Amino acid sequence: AEILRSIDKVIEKSDKLIEKHKRIKQGLMQDLFRYGIDEKGQVRSDKTHKFQDSQLGRIPKEWDYNSVEKLLNIIDYRGKSPNKVTDGIFLVTSRNIKDGRINYTLSQEFVRVSEYNKVMSRGKPKIGDLLFTTEAPMGEVANVDNERIALAQRVIKFNSKDNGIDNYFLKYLFMSSPFRKQIFSDSTGSTVTGIKGSRLKKVVLLIPKIGEQQKIKDILLSQDLTIEKEGVYKKKLLSIKQGLMNDLLSGKVRVNHLLN
Repeated sequence: AEILRSIDKVIEKSDKLIEKHKRIKQGLMQDLFRYGIDEKGQVRSDKTHKFQDSQLGRIPKEWDYNSVEKLLNIIDYRGKSPNKVTDGIFLVTSRNIKDGRINYTLSQEFVRVSEYNKVMSRGKPKIGDLLFTTEAPMGEVANVDNERIALAQRVIKFNSKDNGIDNYFLKYLFMSSPFRKQIFSDSTGSTVTGIKGSRLKKVVLLIPKIGEQQKIKDILLSQDLTIEKEGVYKKKLLSIKQGLMNDLLSGKVRVNHLLN
C-alpha cells in the first residue's frame, strides 16, 4: 500500500502541474487577445498605450479587425460523406480534432487512394492550414500536420489570403474568447450545436501585425508544449502504477523482506 500510495502522490502532483499550466495559459489567452504585446515584449496597459473602439470592444491602436471572409481562404467540405474503407488515406473527422491538434487514434476511418482526388477536389490540405469543426463537436481547431489526409464533411479549412496572418497564430485566435463568444452566440441546433457557413464567414477577427502574432503564438505554444510534456510523463506514471499493481497484488513480487 505504501509503494502504491507513493506513486499516486507523484501522479497527483503531475495532475496539479498540468492544471496549473492550463490556468496560466487561460490567463495568458485573456490578456494577449485583449491587450497584446508591445515592441518590448510586455503586455500592453491602458495607462501606457493607446486603444481604439471596435465591434469587439476596446483593442490596441495597432490592431486591425475584419470578417473571416475578407481575411481568409475558406474551403467547406460539407456535403455528401465519402465512401469509407478500412485502409487507404486517413479521413480526419470532427472527432479527430481535439485540444488543438489532430488525434489520429480517436477515430480511424479511411478513403480509397483511387478516390482521394475526387474527395478532395475542393482543395487539398497543406501543412499549417487551420481546420475547424462545425458540429459534433463545434469549435475544435487544429493545424494540418500531414498533407496526405482527407477531410470529412464537418470540417472547414482556413488559411490566410495574403500571408498577413500566421496560420499557427490563427489557431489560438480561434480558441480565444472574442472568437468563441461570436460563434456560440449564433450557433444552431437543439441537440447538436453547429454553426452555418454563412454565419461563420461574418465572424470578426482581431488581427495584430504579423510580428506580434508570432510572439503571441510562441508564448502560447510554449505553454502547450509544457502541458503536453507533463501529460506524457503522467501516462508513463500510470503505466508504471499498473505494472506495480499487477506485480504486487498478485504476489509475483514480494515485499516481505521490507517489513523490518
